[in-house]
Amino acid sequence: MQTTDKSKLAQRKPTRLYGFDYSGCGTYFVTICTQGKKQVLSKVIPLQEANTENVGQGLAPADIDLLPCGKIAMEQLKLLETRFPCVTVYDYVIMPDHIHIILNIWYEHGTAEASLCPTLSHVVGVFKSLTTRICNRYCHKGKLFQSSFYDHIIRNDKDYEKTSEYIANNPQAWLYKQNYCR
Repeated sequence: MQTTDKSKLAQRKPTRLYGFDYSGCGTYFVTICTQGKKQVLSKVIPLQEANTENVGQGLAPADIDLLPCGKIAMEQLKLLETRFPCVTVYDYVIMPDHIHIILNIWYEHGTAEASLCPTLSHVVGVFKSLTTRICNRYCHKGKLFQSSFYDHIIRNDKDYEKTSEYIANNPQAWLYKQNYCR
């Protein structure tokens, strides 16, 4: 039997901010990717009626057409606030092979509800698990999402605005990459 030297294996870079308490309140930008970057959630389509005022001033307008798995993912995102009363989903976009979400986990200190609040990992895990389970029943077989997820802690209003704008522009950027960056 062959043994492997663990020091020669690729080491994963930690994705969590060192020293940050993810069990407390916070606003987060989360990206969840599909397994193998398969494009099973949506299609990005150009808008037929482009606003002529914006022509030549940036990216072409685009819209999202959700596929069955994307519709299930959207439904499960909306249900997060019901499942977890201390979670608010502010913004999201469901791209063909990934989902961007801005969500907030909050509670009032010193209340019984504070001990019932989930961590960010728990919220994302529940979302991914339920979405995968329902998709496997109706429109997709096998693992839907990659094991981990990317997160960024939103620290202030300026950071929130920048992140929200990134989410809003993501479909246009996707369309641009598909058409011009091959």
